[in-house]
Amino acid sequence: MLSETNSRRSAAAILLAIMFLSADLLVAQSNNGSEQFEDEKTISSVLLRPTFIGETYISNFDSNFDFSNQPTNLIGVNSSNEARGMYGFLNIVTSVQTIESATLNLHCSVVDATPISQIKTYASNNYRDWRVGESTWFNANFSTFWQQTGGDGINDRSQWELPASYTQIGSTGMYKVAYNVTHLTQQSATNFEQSFDFIISSIGGMLDCEKTNNQNAAYEPELILNVSSQSAGDGGSVESNFATDDTALMSSNFLLQPEINPTMSYVNLNGTGVEFQFSYGEDFRNVNDLNWYYSTMNNSFSGNSTSGSFTLPNSDSFTPGSYVYYRYRSIDSTSMLSNWSSGNFILPDILATNNNDGTATLVLTTDVLNFMGMKFIEDVEVSSGSSSINLGGNSIATVSPSLTSESLIHTRLNLHKLGLHSNSTIVNADLLLERSSTFGSPVMLSVHGNSQNQWIESEASWRNSNSLTQWLSGGLGGLESSQMTGIDGSQVDPNFRFSFKNLLQEKIDDGLEDPVELSIVGRVPGEDNSNSIDTVSFYTSEIGTMNNEPAVVIKYSWTGNSSVGIPEQLSPLDGHPVWNLTGHNLSGNTTPILEWNASSISSYNYIFEVSKDEYFRDVITRLDTGKVSYPLNYYDFGSNTPLDEGNLYHWRMINYDNDGRAGTYSESSFLVSSLTSTWLGGDNYKMTLSNGIESDESFIPACQDSSLVSYSPDFNDFGSPFIQIQDDSSIGQMVSIFQCDLTNYILPQGYAVTSSSIELTLESLTNPGDVGLWEGNNHDWSASKATWNSYDGDNYWSVPGVQGSDRGQLLDTQSVSITAQQGDKFSWNITSATQFALREMRPVDLIFDIPQDASSNSKFFRFNSNFNVANTPELSFIYVPGSNQLPSIPNLEYPLNGEWLYENGFTLENIQNPIFDWNISSNIPVVGWSIDIDTSDTFSSPELQSYTSWNDEGFDIANSEFELPNDLDDGQKWYWRVRALSSTYQLGDWSATSHFFIPQNDFSIIDQNHILQELRHNEVLPAVSLPHFEDTYIVDEDIQLPINHQSELEVLVGTTNTGFNSSGLLRMNIDSELQPVNSRVISAHLHLYSNPLLSSVGESIAVREILQPWTVEGNQTSYDDNYNNWSQIGGRGIGTDIGPILDIQQSSLGWMEWNVTYAVQQALFSGTNSMSVMLYSTIDTHDRMVHFSSVDASSNRPYLELIWSNGSQPLSQDFPNNDFPADNSISWDSSSHALIAEKAPTFEWSLPSTSNFNPDAWRIFIDNDIND
Repeated sequence: MLSETNSRRSAAAILLAIMFLSADLLVAQSNNGSEQFEDEKTISSVLLRPTFIGETYISNFDSNFDFSNQPTNLIGVNSSNEARGMYGFLNIVTSVQTIESATLNLHCSVVDATPISQIKTYASNNYRDWRVGESTWFNANFSTFWQQTGGDGINDRSQWELPASYTQIGSTGMYKVAYNVTHLTQQSATNFEQSFDFIISSIGGMLDCEKTNNQNAAYEPELILNVSSQSAGDGGSVESNFATDDTALMSSNFLLQPEINPTMSYVNLNGTGVEFQFSYGEDFRNVNDLNWYYSTMNNSFSGNSTSGSFTLPNSDSFTPGSYVYYRYRSIDSTSMLSNWSSGNFILPDILATNNNDGTATLVLTTDVLNFMGMKFIEDVEVSSGSSSINLGGNSIATVSPSLTSESLIHTRLNLHKLGLHSNSTIVNADLLLERSSTFGSPVMLSVHGNSQNQWIESEASWRNSNSLTQWLSGGLGGLESSQMTGIDGSQVDPNFRFSFKNLLQEKIDDGLEDPVELSIVGRVPGEDNSNSIDTVSFYTSEIGTMNNEPAVVIKYSWTGNSSVGIPEQLSPLDGHPVWNLTGHNLSGNTTPILEWNASSISSYNYIFEVSKDEYFRDVITRLDTGKVSYPLNYYDFGSNTPLDEGNLYHWRMINYDNDGRAGTYSESSFLVSSLTSTWLGGDNYKMTLSNGIESDESFIPACQDSSLVSYSPDFNDFGSPFIQIQDDSSIGQMVSIFQCDLTNYILPQGYAVTSSSIELTLESLTNPGDVGLWEGNNHDWSASKATWNSYDGDNYWSVPGVQGSDRGQLLDTQSVSITAQQGDKFSWNITSATQFALREMRPVDLIFDIPQDASSNSKFFRFNSNFNVANTPELSFIYVPGSNQLPSIPNLEYPLNGEWLYENGFTLENIQNPIFDWNISSNIPVVGWSIDIDTSDTFSSPELQSYTSWNDEGFDIANSEFELPNDLDDGQKWYWRVRALSSTYQLGDWSATSHFFIPQNDFSIIDQNHILQELRHNEVLPAVSLPHFEDTYIVDEDIQLPINHQSELEVLVGTTNTGFNSSGLLRMNIDSELQPVNSRVISAHLHLYSNPLLSSVGESIAVREILQPWTVEGNQTSYDDNYNNWSQIGGRGIGTDIGPILDIQQSSLGWMEWNVTYAVQQALFSGTNSMSVMLYSTIDTHDRMVHFSSVDASSNRPYLELIWSNGSQPLSQDFPNNDFPADNSISWDSSSHALIAEKAPTFEWSLPSTSNFNPDAWRIFIDNDIND
């Protein structure tokens, strides 16, 4: 918005007044060719010429200079500077008007005789509070800088609009320059700006434009608005669908070439029209732009009301090798334009050569994407000898497998920017490199795809892929299977063709959205380095000479097949072993047969390869059925081509059709083990696994471990030579995780593991103790990244320290005595874990930890790990011929889930040695049982009792029963589970977990029909907080911030030192599980302990039922934490908050008791099983307080004494009638004629005549204040 300086504001105000009083409006002729109904709205249009209010120009010729006093405005660029014009006009458009069109007219001549056709000029909205006399290249006004100099920031101006048109004034050198500013003025009007403010720029030359004070009034700047009398719309909306950003737009012809006359199209139009504009400039200003503006109003788009298209005319063709920007917008029925939406596309300067045989060839040089400021071929050498140095700028790159200075070449081909046809069949795709030199022995080269694609040519080194990211071994960790191998780096011809045909075809089939990443290597991980300096060097994309630069040659065709099937490899399964069976003894099979599904390859030719490495660099067998006939579904190595023991072999297959179109590789592997099982006698055979046991595979079996540290929760100890377990109350914990992948040692069909163990060698210890071993449920952790908190550096354990769902069952516990010495062996039984791992063909995961223990001694154990040089862990298992099928899962029957174990009848005696009973329906024989009983549902507490029928007595195998050899502790919630053992010693899955309760009741038997029971807070079953008591106290003092006393250890009843009443609240639950069956309460007494040192003596303390559903979170105002209020402050509303007196006692020191039989009976009768009472007093003296021990106190806690009677009986709801003295009567002494009060009257009452209640005792309450 333009702001006048002080010297001009008075004139501006006068001008505004005159304009509104006598504005000259040119009214457009209305269309009245037909009669209009009176109630039909008429839309009329007018032309408005808003008042001009200011102009200037800014220039970087002198960035701090104010050019407003110059006679003309310069707009444009020349060899020394750039200038931009700024203009302002008053906004006189109302809220019920819409600008249909707007034109800004300037009159300009050309500076330096530049042809006018070479100059393009543009308008935008000025967002800043600019001021004539203050605006410069740096500042919008004295106090405000432009966001970007020259008003070029996104907060300074809007987008540049369409280029202006020129009209020469006669034969003079003056031109009328017309800017279409419709959208700009519409935005200002709808935003209710006070003025229309424009920034004008030009490129290609400089315009010299007339100002308002020039001598020819016809040349003054003017703004013309065509305004209609209707409210503005929103411009509508539209979507473009003909191009994808940053993607090549290619013709549909067989010969690949850019589409220089694209068809622009749109869909989902919500409006009446669409505009498109194209430019070579990102800001839609470029001197090479043609008049690339098209609209449905001016051009013949085909389509319908919501979609359409238009093909760029040949006269407007784009130039190949261009980056084209486009934008589009909609127009609605009120002539409002929407905001621009923009996109771009690439027109690479390529043209395929027709080979006239159904194929075409593309030759792509390094400069094919130079127009984008992008290299087509990026390449960099990374060298371990210069591990931190970037070599991306070198003109020569070297490949070397040498131990002292290993190097490889990473190459990126930005083929995704060239728009290769999605239906292309790649016949050949080669990276052409010219060798510059070799040194030493010949280097065997292979070329691979690489998944590590974050490297940057100018930053990558052996250590880093870019300036922010490290990688291992120069990116060797990302190598994929070879595209080509066995290339002799010392071949005679210095020109090398590295094929990546299959990778490119795969990329095209997947949409070719990313570059092709290649790595040329002289060694792959796991392969030995050379001890000598052996190198081969090639010219890179930096060489700068066409003859030596890398290039890419692609030969393609169009074929009927759009895809090629993938071969299905059947046997051996991926990673599995191939065994020889000698009897039942196992050894590696050096002449295996590899099988695949014949139907998956029957329609194609295929290539079959076997390699000694996973990267298919060392290919030992290769067949191409397009060149040689071979059986459809297997390959037999046979006795003439035996494999080596101790090797993991890899094999892959790929189909290709008769047109040469390749599919995708399927890959698999198998182990020819160097192990031989050991016969133990009978049908028992043993296999023992440890790291490095295979002769040629140092990482098979893949066993790893890591110690996790609670006091350093983000520390990873990968590579430590020790497995460490620690439990120290002052320091923290260490837990070790262990994994061994058993996939490579899956047993043949018909064999089953009967036992398994893990053996560790002790290094040191501090104190003796138990080391427990749990099965791990998480198989995805990484030894090099696992910490106390995270299992792979990115994802967290369910509970830190491998607790929670990541930790499975306790497998075994071993005791390490104080006499244990370095080198001692300790073995844990892991049979179940190994059986499941082999059955499910996955790793076995183990967790070493110290079980929960009452001992406070610090314990620390250290065993040799998989990374130790000697005495590494050994995992062994014994197998037998037979089925490894699991027995079924048992169903638990007794004790019932959730059952409380009591003897039968009227009693509170518990059962501590139940007989466990279950059933099973199994289709295989069951020969044994295993049962776990624990106070934890994780079965990992010190209370765990595990029994097996093959080691322990008490099992009735046939009848599925177990009798405990000992009593279980009472006062506990016990969990139990059972699993079966098959005839081949396969331990089945555990049953669902069930639980039962063994209460610890405090009771005594009075006689056969009466039991006395004492209930104390949480003492019957502490594990589940039964019975639960709670208490607090409240004071009837009305204060602004009510106080809650639930956490205090005493309940205060009486008066405070300021005279307010304090009342105790107490709730005691009498849970149904704590009640004898078929019984009733005949006596109930509440026992509270009065503090002898603090309590006042002789005060009346009453017990009343509480009528409100209070909680311990409440206070004197609210009885709960939801702001539900007592009827009276302190909860003392008789009849609303509390009921009548149940009992009243004089305070004393020590234990006190109240008769609460009525309250308990009512609680049991109502089914709430909860007695809720208030300890209530009315004391006239200040500071008379009784201190009762709370349920949370450490001693002398409240308890409830109950006497239960055998047999249930309904609670009478009959109330007696007070017969004498009559209500409101005066009690006179009847023995005297004088009117003398009877101070000891006889009270009489009776039950209703309809009552069947026969009481055997009565309680009578006499009080002189019925309201207290």
